[in-house]
Amino acid sequence: MEEHNNNQNNNQEKKFSINPLVLLRDLKDFVAMLFAAIRGKFKVQLSSICWALIGVFYFVLPLDFLPEAFFSFLGLGDDLLVLVYILNQIRPDIERYRQFRLEQKGENNEKNI
Repeated sequence: MEEHNNNQNNNQEKKFSINPLVLLRDLKDFVAMLFAAIRGKFKVQLSSICWALIGVFYFVLPLDFLPEAFFSFLGLGDDLLVLVYILNQIRPDIERYRQFRLEQKGENNEKNI
């Protein structure tokens, strides 16, 4: 039974999503995950850190597949696609963080009893 749940979780983690609500939730949890990692409460995988750095460099550097200066909204679209791709690449770590947060809440509830 537990193995079935793990397989189901792995399938959900690998699913590529373009749903704006899912992506906003992922982005919010990603930021929270980074703060937890900075405080030393959660260990983030190196691959997720690399993907985040790639995303930051893509947004910061003037080199762009479709520069905003020439293509206006189309140029912003490629930035959005990069963000969507990166969030989908780091989703397994985000899901691990969500599970970690749930476990932390469970431990806090047990201490209060």
